[in-house]
Amino acid sequence: MAGLLYKDFVSVKGKKLCLGYLIYLFVISVLRIVFAGYHEVDEFIVTTERGQTVNLLDAFFLCASAILLIMGACYINLFVQKIVEDDQKNKVMNYMKSMPFEKTTYVASKYVFILICAYVSFTMYTICSIICKAFAKAGVMQDFQDAINTMVLPLIMLALFSAAVELPLFLRLGYEKAMLVKIALWLVLALVAIGYMMFGNLTIFDRIDLQVIADFIKAHKDAVIIVQVVASVLPLALYYLSYRISCYIMAKEVD
Repeated sequence: MAGLLYKDFVSVKGKKLCLGYLIYLFVISVLRIVFAGYHEVDEFIVTTERGQTVNLLDAFFLCASAILLIMGACYINLFVQKIVEDDQKNKVMNYMKSMPFEKTTYVASKYVFILICAYVSFTMYTICSIICKAFAKAGVMQDFQDAINTMVLPLIMLALFSAAVELPLFLRLGYEKAMLVKIALWLVLALVAIGYMMFGNLTIFDRIDLQVIADFIKAHKDAVIIVQVVASVLPLALYYLSYRISCYIMAKEVD
């Protein structure tokens, strides 16, 4: 399986992506240390409606760490189609079907590769988050950093759920047909979102208070962590079910 994993790593230009991730993390870390939040500059200090002082530098690095998280989740989604597209283009799948070994190894390599990508994304964000929070001024920005941290596991699980839905489609239908299905699904979701923005009750968003959410998470940190871990069981179970379905599809095609 190691060879299959490396093949997928090459197909997504893994070396360049890893280098880009490391450079981004290094730059953000160095800048965070140099421009530590407790070094207050008048031009970067603002006061909220609640009378709390906020260092805009802390807000900048908060956004920088969040971008790293979002990039990781998006790349997981893109990798699913990329690794199948590359195999189809190079006729790897037909070659693998003729090889004298368990065909589920090919399927397993796809699922393991996506899991590794999810773990790397989680790890990179965690390192960035620790550094950004360590050099931030104690107060509201650290609370917001903790709030974003509670979104990490759900977002990664959402990316894995998306991969669990897409992988059987791409393996069964091929890249081009599966992309049509994927685009159609995204168009339906976009139409639903547009319809809600046009005719739905948007006043509900006015009642969202990020500070209240951050305070709640801070007060119930242990409970939030437990809920996150327990809620992660379902996406992982669906991911394994998707793997079994893909193995069944592959076995049918070989037969």
